[in-house]
Amino acid sequence: MPRLMSPEVEAHIAGGTVFPALLVYLDFPNDPVRAWSGVGSLHWGGHVWHGVGQFGGVSGITDTLDLKSQTVDISLSGIPLKDETGAPLFDTISTTFTQHYQGRAVEFFYAVFTEDWALVPDPVSLWLGRMDAPTITLDGSGITVSLSAEHEFASLTRPRVRHYSDVDLRERAPGDKGLEFVSSLQEILVLWGKQKYD
Repeated sequence: MPRLMSPEVEAHIAGGTVFPALLVYLDFPNDPVRAWSGVGSLHWGGHVWHGVGQFGGVSGITDTLDLKSQTVDISLSGIPLKDETGAPLFDTISTTFTQHYQGRAVEFFYAVFTEDWALVPDPVSLWLGRMDAPTITLDGSGITVSLSAEHEFASLTRPRVRHYSDVDLRERAPGDKGLEFVSSLQEILVLWGKQKYD
């Protein structure tokens, strides 16, 4: 799909020398994560993006002409077993994934830098999807966290089941009473063809 690049990014790429980086946004409900593939802190969009360097990994980002679901795997390795106070980090990380995060947004951005690592405005949205299940691995050297995400196109393949019921209608249109008496009609006896009811 076409990417909407700013004139500054287009001009820098046309110059022939490009210093790229990848940014990722994970919409955890209590504490969203913003990370980038470089080292140190990056300030962009009014937020701080934390560098993961060689410890971060992304696989599966592809571009295709087919409207099909794609899965991306995100990993962060080398997480120490304990924080600076000596408290174990495994429990903290596990608690993070007890939040209701599945189905929440994941977005990747392609960023371009100058030779002295100044950010060229603005990073380009590269991939948008939804978070799925994580895997947390613990070994003697540290903790590795892996998280998979599905592309937005995955929602196109899922059936959308709706019902002609009062509850279903009110979910879509609160206050609409068009189907209020549908449930009461299920067991009603309707006499048809008589001039007078007993």
